[in-house]
Amino acid sequence: MDGGISTAAAILQLAGTAVKTSVTLYDAISTIKNAPKEILNLRKDVGALTTLLGNLEISLESPNAQKHVDQDKAIRNMMGNLQGLIESCQNCCLEVREKLSSFSEARRGSLTLSVDLTESSTESGLLDYGPVAKEEVDIRKSISWLFRRRGIFAAVHELQRTKAILSDAMGAITLSLLVRIAELKNDGDDPRHVAHRFDDDVGSAIIDWVGVQPHDSEDTIGSESSSIASQALPQQLTSKVSDPHMINELLGAVRRGSIPVVTMLLKKVDVNSQDPQDGRTGLSIAAESGDISMAKHLLGHGASVHIRQYSRNRREHGGPPLYTAGRNAIHWAAGEGHSSMVELLLNHGANPNSANTIGRPALQEAVRKHDIRSVRLLLDNGADVNFRSFYYGWRPIHEACATNSSEMIYVLLEYDPLLDVNVEFWGHRKTPLQYALVHRNLEIMKAFLTKGADPDNNGMWENNTALHIAAAAGWLDGIELLLAFNASIDPIDAYLRETPLHKAARNGETRACELLCARGADTAKCNVDGQNYQNILDCAQRYPDDWKINPDEVYFLSI
Repeated sequence: MDGGISTAAAILQLAGTAVKTSVTLYDAISTIKNAPKEILNLRKDVGALTTLLGNLEISLESPNAQKHVDQDKAIRNMMGNLQGLIESCQNCCLEVREKLSSFSEARRGSLTLSVDLTESSTESGLLDYGPVAKEEVDIRKSISWLFRRRGIFAAVHELQRTKAILSDAMGAITLSLLVRIAELKNDGDDPRHVAHRFDDDVGSAIIDWVGVQPHDSEDTIGSESSSIASQALPQQLTSKVSDPHMINELLGAVRRGSIPVVTMLLKKVDVNSQDPQDGRTGLSIAAESGDISMAKHLLGHGASVHIRQYSRNRREHGGPPLYTAGRNAIHWAAGEGHSSMVELLLNHGANPNSANTIGRPALQEAVRKHDIRSVRLLLDNGADVNFRSFYYGWRPIHEACATNSSEMIYVLLEYDPLLDVNVEFWGHRKTPLQYALVHRNLEIMKAFLTKGADPDNNGMWENNTALHIAAAAGWLDGIELLLAFNASIDPIDAYLRETPLHKAARNGETRACELLCARGADTAKCNVDGQNYQNILDCAQRYPDDWKINPDEVYFLSI
């Protein structure tokens, strides 16, 4: 508090305004018809955000609660850090609401235009031109949606990213409050030693904390003498200063697994001290090595599960820094396949949705490691199966598809992931279904389609679909499966205006051409150059090297 409005009062105002904004967005999403599942799934995230902010607002409406927050220096500082995050969440909600509104209005306009053209064509007797006009309108609608969708998803992505960071910050405050509550109750139930799940409901924690305060607490609130309370806070918020040389001694002892030496050093060194060079903590190192005994020892001395390592630019562990930057202990445990360590950290309040600097959560690391047990532990403890990384928007299901891990894919399907989300992979855009097709994994394709994957999703570059890929590859089983799930047989790509039949012709896949023709493909349809499939097939058979395309990519600019 520097003369003006107090921290608690400022948070109260921000939370109240943000709640109104998030409620408006929630209502807007609820009214959208035929929206992509990713947009509809956002409603759950917005609802959770509204609940968190609402509880925070309610807790701070009490002058007594505001007094306690403002008088506790550490809690006040941590709460102050929420201000920018809450403002960012509110701004993201406003942006998503604006873009959704813009898209809805444009979509209604396109639909009206389509109806008007069809009706006018009928009334004027130009029945031969009606379908053409309607097709052109559909094309404009598709292009409009393509560009608007990218803007909408970018705004949604930023909201989800900001909400994840806010949740992590709230979880750290909640744990600190739980430690304070345990100390005030003096009942021995120190949350560092008792199993508890991650909790980001700061509002409820504040209410509980204020409820156990003694009547004469004014003289004791904010005391920096509480060892339990200070150990629950990140190192930068404690008053204890550590010598870099001693920190390295401690971390070295952790690496060696020497509990006696660690015990001796903890008398002089803060258990949450970070390596001056990379920001690693002792718990992070124990998590990486899978040393359960050491991790339990450190947790018993107040090690925080929330501390992030530094985001440096140098390559680490033989790879780019983006994978390790901002990791905390649970990322290391999941990334190394130490499921028992993952379980231990979750039981000590680790956030299952904590993301590193580029937005990779522990779940994504566990999927990459093919660690089924860790994946189930994380999902059963609240990890979001649809968590989208900040880097290319990857989700756990895409991680599993990239390595064609059928076992992992089946596990993730039990938790209903979104299946129609396109992400970039080595410069290309595909859905999980399209990745399965590239791997020629018929079993997984069928699983995706059975779970509701859209066979006509055209989010690839140039609006190609799964059937374009199957046809270009001449994969008859893939073509049959897609058609069995009602895939459109004549979808058109954006640049060449070609159907799957054209793509099969480009690669000289005559059997695929025969199958598509037998199933009703339009043999007279021409591409942007006025060629039908037979014209293309004749050219491809004469000059195959001039016409063949990559069957896994199929789009023109990949040639």
